[in-house]
Amino acid sequence: MRKPLLGWALLGIMAAGGSPSARAQDPPYLARVNLVREDLTALRCFFSGHDGDADVTTVSVQPLHDDNSPLGRPFRIDVSSFLKGLRTFGVTSNVQVWPWLVGSRAQVTLLDASGAASDPRVLTVPAFRAGAAPVIWSAGDALVDANTLNVNVMGTDPDGDVAEFQVRLYSAAGALLNEQHFDAGPSCPWSAQVVTLSMAGLAGASSGTLTAVDACGNSSAPASLPMRLYGAGTAPVVTVASASRPRTFQVYVYFAGYDRDADQATATVQILDAALKPLAAVDVDYTLIQTGQPDFLGYVTANVGAQAAWASVSVRDSGGNASARALAAIPAPWIPGDGDRDDRVTVADALMALRVALGAAPADIALVQRLDLAPAPLGDGVLTIEDVRSILRIAAGVDKGPLTG
Repeated sequence: MRKPLLGWALLGIMAAGGSPSARAQDPPYLARVNLVREDLTALRCFFSGHDGDADVTTVSVQPLHDDNSPLGRPFRIDVSSFLKGLRTFGVTSNVQVWPWLVGSRAQVTLLDASGAASDPRVLTVPAFRAGAAPVIWSAGDALVDANTLNVNVMGTDPDGDVAEFQVRLYSAAGALLNEQHFDAGPSCPWSAQVVTLSMAGLAGASSGTLTAVDACGNSSAPASLPMRLYGAGTAPVVTVASASRPRTFQVYVYFAGYDRDADQATATVQILDAALKPLAAVDVDYTLIQTGQPDFLGYVTANVGAQAAWASVSVRDSGGNASARALAAIPAPWIPGDGDRDDRVTVADALMALRVALGAAPADIALVQRLDLAPAPLGDGVLTIEDVRSILRIAAGVDKGPLTG
């Protein structure tokens, strides 16, 4: 009996009122994720990202068939104790699964306390096999002093027999300057294995690689290790900048980098158009982690217009030294009111909004964002009959839709 009710409600919507249903919150942003098959019943999940509400609680891992259809129910990891109060994060978690429920692919999604979800990421899960080579997920360096460099290694070996880490340092011309070997220790996988390099006499080193070698002689692919030599009064470096667009008028920018003398103070973020010209009247609220650490992370929430195409990020230290500008492409806005993403606003979109407003369909965060038009221009995070009426008026050609410029 549900469909006739929806049909009559849709026909009378131009004169009808309504009440709000579920409220959409700022969704988490999944910047990076990696899955590794530990053994027949375990996966290792590394993920990083940010959440403006700082309330990420769960990582959902859904095994998939080769055609991306679900294989069983998703496995959920409670990460609330690790991420409580953190807007920017990087975490490694174990996922215990039944062997017959681990497909060749998996979908990873972050969920926050309100139920808001990040955009899902689909990854290939490597098959488990004895004698397999180690895998390095990341190798990030952290300055200690002029003669010492710590390398934080994250990775695994499917059969757990890694013997050592090999580090090779090269000059700017590519000549091998030094090779160092380190015991990998008994633990595997490595979530924060620290390798301490002696940099004495290696001032000419400009790059390096780190390789994990197991007891059978199998080697991982070399992980790039950019060298950061100590230098007081040097400018910060922004190494990563990326952007997401959860709403037409809202952009999140995530960035990371390092400062050799650990005195970075402020971040400057500009929203640019397609010609890289700054856009006026952009309200930018940024958060940068405390100074005193060589590595920094930050994120930006900005209210923008539809012309926003690029985000420019630079970090300035307390001595006035500024990093080079890092650019991040901003995804194009969707058409407000286009719920099914067919690049037009139709009665079908109004019906989708009506089902959510009446509680007949779940309030999926991405769908709510696309259909939330009232009050104009930004909406209010709620799908109501007013939103349905606005979509119908656009579909009928009465209105042109909310202002996007």
